[in-house]
Order: sequence, then C-alpha cells, then structure tokens
Amino acid sequence: MSKITKELSLSLFLFLFIFGCKSAPSRPGSMSGGGSVFSADPSPKTDTSDVIIEASVTPTATALHLKAVIDATAFPRLSHREWENSVRDLLQLAAAPGSSADFTPDSGSTLFANEALSLDVSSTLVANYATAAINIGSKIAHDKVLYSKLIPASAPAADGMPRATVIVGPLLKRAYRRKPTAPEVTAAATLFANAKTALKSSSGDAAGFSALIPFLLQSPYFLYRIELGSSPAGNISTLNAYELASRLSFALWESIPDDSLLAAADDGSLLKDSIKTAQIQRMMLSPKAKPALEYFNSQIFAVPTFTTIHRSDKKWPATLGDAMVGESQNFFNDVVNTQKKGLTELLTAPYTFVNAINAPFYGVTASGTAFKKVELDAEKRAGVLTQLGFLTVTSDDTGSLLFHRGGLFVKDMLCGIDLGPPPNVTVDTKTVYETQRKRVEATTTSCGGSCHAPLINPLGTAFENYDQFGMWRTKEGTATINAASSYSFNPERTIDFTNAVDLMSALSKKFEMHRCYAVKVVQYLYGRRENLADTKLINELAQASLDGAGTRDLFVLAAASAEMTVRPSTK
Repeated sequence: MSKITKELSLSLFLFLFIFGCKSAPSRPGSMSGGGSVFSADPSPKTDTSDVIIEASVTPTATALHLKAVIDATAFPRLSHREWENSVRDLLQLAAAPGSSADFTPDSGSTLFANEALSLDVSSTLVANYATAAINIGSKIAHDKVLYSKLIPASAPAADGMPRATVIVGPLLKRAYRRKPTAPEVTAAATLFANAKTALKSSSGDAAGFSALIPFLLQSPYFLYRIELGSSPAGNISTLNAYELASRLSFALWESIPDDSLLAAADDGSLLKDSIKTAQIQRMMLSPKAKPALEYFNSQIFAVPTFTTIHRSDKKWPATLGDAMVGESQNFFNDVVNTQKKGLTELLTAPYTFVNAINAPFYGVTASGTAFKKVELDAEKRAGVLTQLGFLTVTSDDTGSLLFHRGGLFVKDMLCGIDLGPPPNVTVDTKTVYETQRKRVEATTTSCGGSCHAPLINPLGTAFENYDQFGMWRTKEGTATINAASSYSFNPERTIDFTNAVDLMSALSKKFEMHRCYAVKVVQYLYGRRENLADTKLINELAQASLDGAGTRDLFVLAAASAEMTVRPSTK
C-alpha cells in the first residue's frame, strides 16, 4: 500500500471511528447555585451526582475554580448551520449553498441545535454529505469564475503536481483548520493532478476541483472539530492553538477560522490571553458575527415559530407571519448590533419595526414591505415580549392563552422547567367566566399551589391587555381587564406589577432574568448544556448584563473565559 493510499485510508478510518461514536455516556445536569434553582435546558434532566468529579487543572484553568466537569465528545460534528457557513467560506462562495435543507435534520433537543452530544451521524446523513459534496464540486468545476477564486496567483501555469500542490495547500488548511501534513498535501495534490486524465477532461483545473471538493467536504477533518487537547493535567486538557481557533470561530461566526485567526494559531500566539482577547474583539466587529447574534436571540424568543401562526379571522393577513419575523430580525439588529445593547433594552424598548402588514396591529401607519423604526406608546409596549410574535404564538383562534404565555415565560425567560399540566386534570368547560383570568384561576386549583398560582398565572396575567392578534385592549367582552398581579422569586423577594410594561421594567432589573440569558450565552457559544463548572462564569455574565453590558459584550466575555480553552481529558 502506497503512502498516499495509507493517508486516505487513515482519513476514512477516522471518519468511520467518529461515526461510530455517537455520544458520550452521560449528559450535564441542571445548574445549581447563583440564586436560581431553574435550568434553561428544555429537555429532561439527568442526575448530576455521577458527573461531579474533582479536577486537577492547568494554570490557565485554575482561575475557573472548577469543581466539576462532564463527559463530552472530543469530536463535535459541525451542525448544519456550521456546515453551510463553512462550505461558503472555504470555497469563497457569495452565499451558503443551502444543501443542508435536504439533510437529516439536526437534533432539536436543545434550543440552538448545536449541542455536540446530540449531533449524531446516521448512514442517511453520510449519504447526504456525499450527495452535497459531489453536487457542489460539480457546480464549481463548471464555473471558471467560481474556481478561479480558489487558485493562488503564485500557482505555476502548467498542469501537474507543482500547480496542484500550490492550489490544494490553502484549501486543506482552511478545510482542516490547521496546517496540513506533507502526506495530506501530496495525497490531495495527486488527486487534483490526476483528475484531468481520469475524467478525460480538457481542463486540468475544472477536473481537479470536481475531484478535490468532494474529497474535502467529506473529510472527517472538515466535518468534525477534533479537540484532543494537549498537556493533560488530571481531568483537564488544554486545547492547542488550532483547536482554540476553531472553537472560537465556530462559537462566534458558526464557521471556519479566517486567515488572521489561523495565523495566530500558526505561531502559537493565540494561546496568549491578550492575543486571544484581541482576536475575539476583532471577530465580534466583523459582519460575520451579526448572523450568529441574530440567530441567538431569534431562538430564545421563538422567532422561527412565527411563520406557523395562522388565524381563521379575515383580519389576519396571510403574510403576517413573515412580517413578524422581519420585525424581530430588524429589532434585534438595531438593539444588539447598531446600539450594542443587551437584554434590558430587548425587554423594555418602546419601539419596533413595521411595514404595511404589521403596522395596523400596533395602531400605526406604514406603506410597502420595507421596515421602518417607529416609536410606540410606552404605556402599552415594552420590548420584544409585547411585540406581535410572542403575543400571537401564545394565543389561538379563541383568544389569548394566559397559561401558555405564563408557562412559556417561566420556561424560556426565567429558565424554569417546562411546566406541563399534571395528569388527570379536569377542566370545567361549561361554566361561563367573565374573563379568561377568572376562568384560569378557577380551573387551575388542582395544581395551583405548586405551579399555576405562584409561577404561571401571575406572569400570564400581565399580558392580558393583548388579544390573540397582539392588539392592545382594555376590555374582554364587556368586562374591564385587570392585568395586575405579583410574582415571587422567594418569600422575601416579591415584585408587584400593573401590566406587562410594568412587569418588563421590574424584571429587567432582576438578576434571575439576566442569569437565564447568561445561561443561554454559555449554551450557545460552548455548544453544550451548562454544568456546575460554569456557575462562576454564568454569574459573572449575568451581573455584567444586569449592569448594562450588551449581548456582544457577553459574547466577548464568554469567549475570552478560560473555560473556552479547556476540555475534559481523553487521556
């Protein structure tokens, strides 16, 4: 067997090995400490007693005061969003190819669908990767404008190994997110150079790319982020510079590292805190950070579900769902990217973005499909949770759903558990109640002492001034709406409010609200669920958010944390 064949066989073995390792034996449990007993994880929890272990750590990680680590894969697969962005950046395409629409869907077990432990690989997905790789390779090979971008100016003019070697080197480095080995370069260059004869093509470059691109896009070094780490100390390994570059890039850009980040990995300077922080700050100023920030907030506030909302009433436009998505995207971009603000502004901003479709529901005017920023009545609207999206996704044709609004708030905004109804609950559907609030309070007594009365009903009540269309109202039928209530974090900490605007103002000043947001920052950037070792970091992020830090600032703080540089040791 030749040296090149051995190299290709090793790649195939690694792919099959990783393919067989679908998950680690346990998952992180719920958080503890920091003033909250809630967890942001929407799926069932496992006991944490089997994952709490004492850790001897490297000097870099000592400041974390790690008391626990969890099992985690050393081979996280790219999520479909990461795959799309990586293909785009690797091949210098104007837009992501969109091929993953035909892939086996990523697991929806976590909010951001990027948890490494849930990103399994099935035989179907392997076939999906192969089909996409071949199609993309063919498309680029048939478009000289596209593949010419991938040819360095220093490449020799004549077809052959020297030209192929110059072409494949940079592509391998970007695809593998590290310097390729000499055998890897030789193997890829041989494939590229021989393609003209093998495919009986008149163009060496076209044939070379039609063979090389499928090879790259199916490589385990492209499809997986390999995090073996180095210098293990006890249960902790420190990532090497290339592994850290990839982790930062996929966290902040959902894509491969750029040349600047790889250069900092080449000379090892990325492992210096000052250089790492400077790179993180540079990355967050890049336009490539905007989609990640928008996706982060869109997932938290359930924006993808807006297009699924329909009402039988004729005043519900068929395109309102799309308008609500556009409203939210413009709102997040304005708050997070333009103003560089964070959760407090997201919860209290008395403005939104409207076009001719959604404007009438706010009682304002607009024309056309383009969105414009408008000020709203500050006594009626405050932030994203008083916008149409949240209010309509928590309603149906019959009206607002008080219990659904309250339950979703507890689960998603305060990181509480998913408070589904207990078994064998009998709901009185015969009695006519003057308002929905009275009906809910009268028919939830069976579990009122444990969930509805203290947790769900008060928060749902705050939004009763909005009907099933998200429109402001003061009456339900002929009865005057009373949206006032109180919410207790514990007996000593109760907030009283008169309506949703009042509630948003009060909660934006509460640590618990910011802590839940911080938990989700960690979940998203680290690609895993929070664990006990994250307590200190999460509390620091929460305090920063409470003090006015923007979402971008929280991303920088979380990415610069020493936790980003370590993983549980596999050695």
